Amino acid sequence: MKAKTFKWRHALWLAIFLFSLLCQGQNAMAQEIPNGDGDLLWERPLKGRNVNDAKFHPINGNIIAAVNHEIWEIDPKDGHTIRVFEGSGSSSGSDKDQFKTVFITSDGSTVITGDGSGIDGLILWDYNTGKLKRIFSTEKPDSYSDNLGIYPDNNRIIFYSVRQINQNYLRKINIYSIESNEIIKEINLGSKNVERLALSNDGTYLALGISDHSTGDWTYSMELWDAETLTNIQTLGNFKTGDYQDIQFSNDNQYIGFSFSPAGFILFRKSNELYTKYFANTLPIFPYNFCISLTNKLFLNTFREDINYDATYIINLDNLDSIYKYPHCGYPILRINNSRELFTIGFDTIVGVKMQFYSNKWYEVGVKNPIEIMMGIINTNYKENTLFLTTSGIDLVTSIYITDTLGKKIYVQNETPILNNKIEIPLFLPSGYYLLKIISNSMEYTSKFVVAR
Repeated sequence: MKAKTFKWRHALWLAIFLFSLLCQGQNAMAQEIPNGDGDLLWERPLKGRNVNDAKFHPINGNIIAAVNHEIWEIDPKDGHTIRVFEGSGSSSGSDKDQFKTVFITSDGSTVITGDGSGIDGLILWDYNTGKLKRIFSTEKPDSYSDNLGIYPDNNRIIFYSVRQINQNYLRKINIYSIESNEIIKEINLGSKNVERLALSNDGTYLALGISDHSTGDWTYSMELWDAETLTNIQTLGNFKTGDYQDIQFSNDNQYIGFSFSPAGFILFRKSNELYTKYFANTLPIFPYNFCISLTNKLFLNTFREDINYDATYIINLDNLDSIYKYPHCGYPILRINNSRELFTIGFDTIVGVKMQFYSNKWYEVGVKNPIEIMMGIINTNYKENTLFLTTSGIDLVTSIYITDTLGKKIYVQNETPILNNKIEIPLFLPSGYYLLKIISNSMEYTSKFVVAR
């Protein structure tokens, strides 16, 4: 009973603390947080358009954005449009013509979307040419959610589909193979609707935001699945009302965040292979959008209509302290690149919706705190039959694992010393994509690399 009381009081204190941050002019505590007023690098009005989703290209860092019924490639240096993908751009004015989400394979070769621009199905674009590569319409993503995930092997795509058959609906989660151009695994969900779906970066977990109307009243639940077997691992909990806005994993799978409206935001943390609720915000603050950096800093958008105040807070997930604040609200998206810069969407009464790009000064402030020092794998490079690793904050590696994209172990090495933050492993590998995992002090760090011969 005492433990439960403590957790309840702790969650209440955290909620009050976030509330106090929003009342900046009335609370001295908010003044202590560094403010990013001058950190806007560029902004660009969209002139009546909206950005429904955007991702940073994993190789060159360009922004690939779903802008209404078009797919744009945007230069992060100044925000100009490099090109519009061929095959996008047709519109009847219907909301179904708008691309909802955009995904990119980790090798950067393929851009993947669902319905849009008058095209019905799972759409694959060749990044190098900017042209349509394939449309798979035998089974297609649900046009209202358009939730996708790409496995690390860059071949399999997971998505939710719903089809009406007579008076009934067939709801499924599907795994599609790019190589064989077919559904290779599927599971029937019965009465469950998937409103949001997120695949972890390593392809092991699937987080689902589910709604169900089979009992007459809408119910909402959060579930964690094994992404390979498509079986339930853990039911994370329920809430009474709202629509899912986003689901995200941290890069190391230690955290899962769910945001929904109008109730707020829930964050889960992994402990002993299970996830428990770590923070829940149920005040009238609307953090529709959030992202988690590689160093487990949470970028949380908040908005309070009654005081007309909006901001993005950067929160240290180790202790839930706010360490920086950007004075804007990034609706509907918030993304961070490898340089720790922020791409988001703003709005004002003069120009309307606009793209915005913010500096990484939040990190420069944060590194004064030892907690902010990045730990893990900084760089992975394979050349001349040797794997070169650059690390940070690690003295001794307990184990090193190298696997192929299907999870087969290729190489294992134990008790590896680190000299000047460098590790060199002589190793012959055939051409292909590989996953790397190192374990140090019971912590896991992952990376990926390519061998080209």
